[in-house]
Amino acid sequence: MLYHGYEADFDEVVGRFDFSGLYTKKILVTGATGMIGACLVDFFIYLNQNKSANIKIKILARSSNGVLETFGLNADYIEVVEGDIRSVDTSRFGDDLDYIVNAASIANPAAYISNPVETIDTSILGVRSLLDYAKSSKLERIIHLSTVEVTGVVRGGIVSEDTIGGVDIMNTRASYPESKRLSEVYCRSYNSQYGTDVVIARPVKTYGLYNNKSDNRAMAYMQRCMEASTNIRLGTKAQSRYALCYAVDVVTAILTLLLHAKSGETYNIADGASYASISDIAEELAKRVGLSVEYETLEDSKFSQIASDMRYDSSKLESLGWYPLTSLADGMDKIVRFVR
Repeated sequence: MLYHGYEADFDEVVGRFDFSGLYTKKILVTGATGMIGACLVDFFIYLNQNKSANIKIKILARSSNGVLETFGLNADYIEVVEGDIRSVDTSRFGDDLDYIVNAASIANPAAYISNPVETIDTSILGVRSLLDYAKSSKLERIIHLSTVEVTGVVRGGIVSEDTIGGVDIMNTRASYPESKRLSEVYCRSYNSQYGTDVVIARPVKTYGLYNNKSDNRAMAYMQRCMEASTNIRLGTKAQSRYALCYAVDVVTAILTLLLHAKSGETYNIADGASYASISDIAEELAKRVGLSVEYETLEDSKFSQIASDMRYDSSKLESLGWYPLTSLADGMDKIVRFVR
């Protein structure tokens, strides 16, 4: 499907935001086959096709086949640099990039436990290679996508960028938030020591229309159930609630940071009104398409409580002119229309 179903969203975005400052720029995206990265690249392609933006898109990917599978005929707008972000020869990026958006990450909660070393290395070695490239190039800015999980467990109140809680480092799942914490330290250190222009973005849980078949996260699984008209089966009736943000709104936040953020700063990306439990979302989506939700147990989730029952302050980002366009209710409507 053209732009993975986001065309109407992109039409609205260009009517609300001015991203013309990105036109004719050369931009490298890592993690471009994930939900956020794919939506970002889709928007660049949309701008090229509809606004003559002439954005030069490069993607760092382990396989060009994966990029072709993700973007189809639109892959003609993309130059692929094949390689692993942990060890790639960054000289292959060329010496004329303007921006890098680093969305590469192991974004699979099961993999945090089954492959913790790869999870850590992707965060740490990946950002280090990009920062070294930036230090010796004319790159204007890197946007490094971190996560609100670096905040750790905090109870009560609104969480700002400088709020830090605890992470149980004896739990193997800590490989994700702890490595993301160190990746942020790397970013700040390069900014302080070498003047590297890097901005850290911390998105909350992101959902959208793009459904990578290998994505086993709850929202992607629900979408596949709706596509197949099968009931949604959840392990637990989890009551923990999470902050959520629609993928296109995360993309407009990233682009706002590219153009307007203060170098070296960190910004939460959150829609303060989008806040729900996984079971609430499952029940709502199932109701809209005539399905049921089945639970193995009614006990609350036994998974990590990091980033659960926490609201995130996005006023720092909003001060740059950003605001979300899609409420959670509207987002669920869009998912239903997409899968049906």
